[in-house]
Amino acid sequence: MAKIYQKSFPGGKNAGFTLIELLVVVLIIGILAAIAVPKYQSVVDKARMSDYIQRAYGIKRAQEAYYLANGEYAADLRDLDVNYVEDCEPALARGNEWICGKDFFIHNMMPQGAYVGGAIEVFLCPDSTVGCITCSDKQLARIRIGFDHGDYVGDEVCIYRVRESTQRGKQLCATLGFKNVIAE
Repeated sequence: MAKIYQKSFPGGKNAGFTLIELLVVVLIIGILAAIAVPKYQSVVDKARMSDYIQRAYGIKRAQEAYYLANGEYAADLRDLDVNYVEDCEPALARGNEWICGKDFFIHNMMPQGAYVGGAIEVFLCPDSTVGCITCSDKQLARIRIGFDHGDYVGDEVCIYRVRESTQRGKQLCATLGFKNVIAE
């Protein structure tokens, strides 16, 4: 077999790597990369979603304070005493929907008239957050945190989309530690 790299050592022995040895090393590196990249993406998704889940709990606390003061929940998130990070802004001039960065969407679920309260939802929609409707097509997962009064009392749910092409949303819900995980 031909040597790719040879170096003579004292005593006349040749040492080097064969083409087969190099191919085996490249194959091993490829297998490790195939395992590591999805795990890395899962860790990144979890870290980013955890940040927005904390924001959602902050909104829930502000909604509960608003409810105690006014007897109803705020339909517009701008009425709450919450400090939003600079990457969040109202979506389409509606105060109940906020776009955060390019991947997250926060929705204040405040239906009209049927009941006094709802929930706050955080959607993870890579590269598509323009509003609730466009996000729903591409969402990987969403977290719903219910307010203390209304139809979603005590609700803390991770909901992921079932698709043939990806299990990323399911993995995210599994790693976030929510007891209630729903597939839709």
